[in-house]
Amino acid sequence: MPNSKGLVSWRNQAPPIEMPAQSGALRCVVAIPARDEAALIARCLNALAEQNTRTPFAVVLFLNNCTDATADVVRGMADVLPYPLYVHEAQLPPELSDAAWARRLAVNAACALASADGVVLSTDADSYAASTWISECEDAFAHGADVVCGFVAPDFTDAPSLDFESLRQGAMEYEYSQLATELVALVDPDPRDPWPRHKLETGANLGVRTSVLRALDGIPHICPGEDLAFVRMARRAGFTIRHAFRPHVTTSSRIDGRASGGWSADLRARATNTRGECHETLEPAARIMRRTLLRVKMREAYGTSAFRAHTARMVRANEALGPILDAPTFEQAWGALEDASSLLRQRPLMRTTLEANLVELRTLVERWRAQTGQHTLAPISITAPND
Repeated sequence: MPNSKGLVSWRNQAPPIEMPAQSGALRCVVAIPARDEAALIARCLNALAEQNTRTPFAVVLFLNNCTDATADVVRGMADVLPYPLYVHEAQLPPELSDAAWARRLAVNAACALASADGVVLSTDADSYAASTWISECEDAFAHGADVVCGFVAPDFTDAPSLDFESLRQGAMEYEYSQLATELVALVDPDPRDPWPRHKLETGANLGVRTSVLRALDGIPHICPGEDLAFVRMARRAGFTIRHAFRPHVTTSSRIDGRASGGWSADLRARATNTRGECHETLEPAARIMRRTLLRVKMREAYGTSAFRAHTARMVRANEALGPILDAPTFEQAWGALEDASSLLRQRPLMRTTLEANLVELRTLVERWRAQTGQHTLAPISITAPND
């Protein structure tokens, strides 16, 4: 790896669109897309300067379509940073100026620097990592993870921009998400991603082996939701996903995000549409229970005639059966089945029914705790700060 620290290069061009063919020499590279983040980019970069890790790392920063002083802030502090910094600055065309494309390009640039057995860590310019972030990600990789989905907490210094109802909705959605995750862990435990775990899959705190990024051709251009889509691709390809609490990042709770979709859009929706849908990963409690029990049943039947019979009843189109029945692993078969069967398609959880479903989900979790005799940890509580 290069011995230099501070600014190594500043290129007035976008990173490569395609995954680079050649690998670099760095064990760990952090990828950060940034757009109009003059107010927060210093905090992000300084947090990386405080990392308590023995792993040498570099940072790739992609400044895309900035109209403020983000570049000036970076130039003013770059030479004193204790890690190598590689900056790309470019104006992308409108059709490619979204957050998903910017993350894809930043990650591609990071892959060009990382070694074949290295890792790329993704975060956001409006976020700041705990001092143990890199070391905790490395620990998860050392224990077999191919993809590490770290925990992201909201920065409540932005809370004045959120009303009480938005904060209450957020707290309920978080508890719901954790209870749903625990229920799945109780009914259909995954030894590769054991409880305690969370359900967050966000580019603000995502670690991936470079070998996995290359196998999947990097981050997909799906906006919003490139992070969710990538983790889903990795899961279906059979890679080990770990949803770990200890790699910790804090992110802004502003509602005026710099790109379409994402966390700010969720916050804005809570504030402006109290009758809309909850986060896209949440669905009604009864449906979570039904889906999980069915997955257990189908996993037990996988590779037998019973699996074929169950699949045929759930999929109406015969042409959809092939990808399911011919899949080399259960995860791939289940993923194809979810795509093909209307019975397994995601159903949104509405905010108007969130409280009732939360009560139902609490009851289900308590019942399964008692039934399995497992002593699970209660969900971590995130509460709004006192006035």
